[in-house]
Amino acid sequence: MMIAAVLIPFTLLCLAMGRNLSWSNETRRERNMLVFQHRNRHYGAYRLRTGYERRLGLAFLAAVGILGLIVSVAKAVAHFQPQVRVPATGEVVVDVDLGRAFIFPPEPPQPAPGKREVLPPVKRDPDELRPVDATDSLVEPPLPPRDTSSMAAVQGNPSTSRSGGTAVPGGGTGGDAGPDIEAGASTWEGFEVQEVPQFPGGEKALHQWVQRNLEFPPDAFGKDVVYVQFIIGLNGSVEDVQAVKGEQEALRNAAERTLRRMPRWKPARMNGHEVRCRLTLPIRFETR
Repeated sequence: MMIAAVLIPFTLLCLAMGRNLSWSNETRRERNMLVFQHRNRHYGAYRLRTGYERRLGLAFLAAVGILGLIVSVAKAVAHFQPQVRVPATGEVVVDVDLGRAFIFPPEPPQPAPGKREVLPPVKRDPDELRPVDATDSLVEPPLPPRDTSSMAAVQGNPSTSRSGGTAVPGGGTGGDAGPDIEAGASTWEGFEVQEVPQFPGGEKALHQWVQRNLEFPPDAFGKDVVYVQFIIGLNGSVEDVQAVKGEQEALRNAAERTLRRMPRWKPARMNGHEVRCRLTLPIRFETR
């Protein structure tokens, strides 16, 4: 339609210019007959002027033919060429799976209780029993009688009777008998601590924060689940963020960048002390 709309005005313009047969038109037949009367009409300007309309028509038809040929070839190539369907880019959805924010390792199977072998008592021959020799035992000599008056004096003085004491080996003045925990000495797993770390606002707030701050990489596609491991320090800061599992590198990098910007958590506690705790957070990516 566009080609026809261009060709029709062009044709009408050419016809209008060709029909301008006023006396000033050098291609008018009557003027040329008069001008070239008694002159050589087989040479030069006479042949050019009288054949102008015919050459103009041939040039116009040739231009239209070439243009039509180009359009036909382009349509034929497009018709026989297989069409490539480009899938429409849909909405990008980032789903954070917090159902298993704290992944507990499987408990090792407990070994079956073994059967103890009870040995039968050894029977000895009565003839082999030997009597105990009295000389082998040490008999303490009897103590001399104590002076009861001195004992009474001692018992009557409470300051003397309570003047001494003996420390029990390994004992102390009280306190917790559990293992000593040095602050920051080691990193505990989430299932080992008594109080797990808590995100400000709880699990729902963590879900909303990750969805709001996580950016979907433009070169990522399909579905993937990225497991990010990080440590909550003694002051609640997020440390050592590392994506330990995930198929697409772009998604792993995006998850690491996002979790590094998390606000401070409430640190884990063990026996009343803040300890470092390692957590694992799965993040599910999906494009719809």
